[in-house]
Amino acid sequence: MRRTNIDKYKYNFERVGSFGVFRSNGSAPVEFIMSTMSIDEIANLSFARDISSGLNFDYLIQRDIDQDRALSEISRYITSTEGDIQKEVVFLPPLLVAVVETDTENNLVNYYPDSNFDENQDEYGETYLREWPGLFKVTNFGSKSGVDISFVTVEHGISDKKIDIGQAKIEVYLTKKKVRGGKLVVIDGQHRLYALEHLRAHSYSKVKDIVVPVCIIYAANSCHGLNNDADIQPSIPSFMRSLFVDVNSTVERVSGHFLTLLQDNTLGSIICRDFCNELLKDPELGVNALALVEWNTKNHKESLTITREHTLTSIGVLNSGFEESFKSDSGIKLISDVIGLRDNINEFSFGLDEYNQENVMPKDFPWRDFSLQHKEKLTKLVNSSITIFLKRVFFGVKHYEIAFNYFTIDLDRFINKVIENRDPHCESAEVVKCHLLFNDPISGDDKSAKSLLARFLDEYKQHRDEILPEIARKTIYQKAIIESWCKLLELLIPRGIPVDTVSEVLCKLVESSLDDNAAILNVNNPHIQGTVFDGSRIKVTKESKKQISRLILLKLLDLKFTRYFNFTDVIENALVNFGVKEFSLYYGRMIKDKKSNFIKTYKSNFSLSSYDREILLAAEEKRDQDLKVAKSSASKIEASKEFDTLVMGILNTEFELADKSLSSYLGEDNSWIVYTLNGFEDE
Repeated sequence: MRRTNIDKYKYNFERVGSFGVFRSNGSAPVEFIMSTMSIDEIANLSFARDISSGLNFDYLIQRDIDQDRALSEISRYITSTEGDIQKEVVFLPPLLVAVVETDTENNLVNYYPDSNFDENQDEYGETYLREWPGLFKVTNFGSKSGVDISFVTVEHGISDKKIDIGQAKIEVYLTKKKVRGGKLVVIDGQHRLYALEHLRAHSYSKVKDIVVPVCIIYAANSCHGLNNDADIQPSIPSFMRSLFVDVNSTVERVSGHFLTLLQDNTLGSIICRDFCNELLKDPELGVNALALVEWNTKNHKESLTITREHTLTSIGVLNSGFEESFKSDSGIKLISDVIGLRDNINEFSFGLDEYNQENVMPKDFPWRDFSLQHKEKLTKLVNSSITIFLKRVFFGVKHYEIAFNYFTIDLDRFINKVIENRDPHCESAEVVKCHLLFNDPISGDDKSAKSLLARFLDEYKQHRDEILPEIARKTIYQKAIIESWCKLLELLIPRGIPVDTVSEVLCKLVESSLDDNAAILNVNNPHIQGTVFDGSRIKVTKESKKQISRLILLKLLDLKFTRYFNFTDVIENALVNFGVKEFSLYYGRMIKDKKSNFIKTYKSNFSLSSYDREILLAAEEKRDQDLKVAKSSASKIEASKEFDTLVMGILNTEFELADKSLSSYLGEDNSWIVYTLNGFEDE
């Protein structure tokens, strides 16, 4: 005789624990059950990198685990190495585990099945069962002295109940990889889980008594049936990303890049993530292009610059570059027009005011803290403007493009050559390739892979440096590119020039600034020293960024350059006049910087004759004395005049060299501009 299976779905994982709901001021509810797992039961948990086999950028972000850190720090904390004294008290904070659903390819399903509610009685009283069919179900228990909870389900609406928060039960249908069903994914504590798994496999006797604290969380309302225009529910990937950012931003930053990429409410994170996504999806760029963008640097400070030897840029640089250039009220208005926000404003909702009227767009939207419901629309707008610009700069400007091509060709050739020649390090070839393409870590004791990586980087850098000037990979230069784009947009958008054309102009200007090994920015140029460089050291200041931006825009002075774009005479004149203004500002700042630098250093400048130095010292002493008794602005200027005149006289030869340096770059037709700028003041 065959029995009928009463339960439609088999839930093969069960946990009992304390129940809670975390919700404040209208936020999406996060429900959780605090429980435990034995060291053997942690095999039921999955790493974030296990939940997707598709090659997409979100997958690459989630698979990032620093194995060396997990083993060297956490494993040694839990169990001491041979010969070391074991700590008397050892404890790890709870693992944060999310209930998710994956399809037959391990891809994350965006929303839970539509939920339902069932009320029953047992020998102790009322029981409340909510089920997300085929994935998981939660049982709560009634209590007259319990906590008021509003359960929301798709099929049965809202049910207000008093429950005992001290006990609840969750049952999950857990499946293996590539089988549709549930997974328990660790979204905070991956390094702890990796260390525990390692110890369970290799030092079981030391850890067999460990019981691991676990907090199982789920987004109860993230169902298709509860997701509508009036009430947008976070998708499961967004839910996981948001919680990851929140829990990690309140402790030591494990990865500055990670936190930028996983946020959902800043335009900067949308820009960076969409840029990386589009590189990966582009059949002509793909994973090789993404390999040249730093997006998972562990150290927060290092994430704000370009630190790896083979990369072209960093999302930390791009994110801070956009924020610096567009953070003002004017910049926010400009970025709104760039992405077409005003033209699409009817697609956005900002809620109702006290009179039940639609609120207007907040003045600081869309830069940060926008509603989750706006994310998808903003991503589309960013994709059609800013993402195209970034791709065009870093993979379309000829110097960056050739560097990318070299990387692609050199890597394939190098790996194939190592394997075909049966190189002693050939077994590490795949490790090195995965490290470069997917940021997979190389173990600290894998000397073979490290040696092979060093050999490849030497070969690649030799090729790359033939075409890509060193300054092209400097943080301040790339921020200056974004600032130059911002300036051109501000000039040309009000004159009816589309964003795409502005980006094309900027890319041609960038190419020009990098031609002839970035001749205009060469450290040995007299017009560069003291304002962009001090000796061989580049000045990492806002003023230096402005100066580099002005030099990038310098080609606008050349009518041959502007006529390439077939603009009207009015637009051409606007560009030339803008170029003159920017060059004038460069020149004025250069004079100011050189003068300021000389005054700071002349006392220890032994290229000056001792007599000239004494004359300057005497004039400076007199100036300081006169300034003490000066009452008006005019008298203060008069008090400084003698010293300033002496300084400018000594620097006259240096200014003449700077003039010649700039004139040679501008060419005969435009060199006259240099000699009309005497005394021009910086902005």
